[in-house]
Amino acid sequence: MRGRRSLRVCAGLILALAAGCDDAPPALIDTRDAAADASDAKAPSDGATDVSDVPAAPRLEVLTLDAMRSEFPDATATRGGKGYVALRSLGRVIEVSADGSYRAYAEAPSGSTVRGLAFDATGRLLLSVVHPTAAQTGVWRVDAGGGVATLVAHNDGLVTPGGLTVDAIGTVWVTDSDPGAVWTLPMGATALTRWSNDASLAGGAVVCGPTNMSRTGANGIVVDGARGLVYVTNSDQSSLVRIAIAADGSAGAVVVSTRDCPRLAGAWGLAMGPGGSLLVAAGLVNKVTRVAPDGALTALDTPLGLLRSPAGLAFDRDLNVAWIANSANADATRPGGMPVPGVVRLPVTP
Repeated sequence: MRGRRSLRVCAGLILALAAGCDDAPPALIDTRDAAADASDAKAPSDGATDVSDVPAAPRLEVLTLDAMRSEFPDATATRGGKGYVALRSLGRVIEVSADGSYRAYAEAPSGSTVRGLAFDATGRLLLSVVHPTAAQTGVWRVDAGGGVATLVAHNDGLVTPGGLTVDAIGTVWVTDSDPGAVWTLPMGATALTRWSNDASLAGGAVVCGPTNMSRTGANGIVVDGARGLVYVTNSDQSSLVRIAIAADGSAGAVVVSTRDCPRLAGAWGLAMGPGGSLLVAAGLVNKVTRVAPDGALTALDTPLGLLRSPAGLAFDRDLNVAWIANSANADATRPGGMPVPGVVRLPVTP
């Protein structure tokens, strides 16, 4: 069934791109595939026990994408039990349900790259976009319900906007992967302001894994307003950076995590998890690592092969599940590699 689903996903996506995204984007739910899955699950095999009597295993990889069509996922967000996934180089966002059904949700300008997603308090989706025209690189927004994105904020100093989040008072926070910085956008503003460019946010030589110059520094971001802290992953440095928010709102003291290649190599997506913990997608070691409030690191148990260069990560606190983008980057960049990008929905124990 997975091969058939992948083909239908591709066909559905092509229809979505042809139709475009307007105020009411088309619902491209492949109910035929869902029906076929249900039929397969209920059909006895050669006189064996009817598998309909056997409890279904959790469906962890909810969607398989097509690398041949450049359907490589990156940023993720979650709302109302669904996952929202940016197809990085296509500049598009799809809405994915737990059963694997999906629809086209948002579209950025042709040729742009979407690297961050977050919902604001009104249900509008914000996107961090790298645009071919520098003046169009910045924060874009889609009305509640989906549609075509429009530019809402820019700064000439912004180079590679990455992770994106919105805090409790409506301020937007954006990382800048190269050269390594954090920017803010107060509610109602149209110009981003550089909040921190501490050296700990800069990229450079990869410290866990093959040595090369990647220049992917500051990436995922979480703002813990209650504790006055900002957390940022540094992908090249495989580290978690903690920056205090000073009384006047400026960047304060900086603390960098101890290097832990087995559990933080290629730290990418970041989300606030259950019980005040953090969840980190470690792309170079195919793990999601939980960071306890005391700093202890624990890799979540996952089936072998489920995670393939995990990138974007979003946590649904109501359902205790993490939506994870399998970017398949390692296989995509390895000579002879056969990348299988997709979307994972992983339960997280409270």
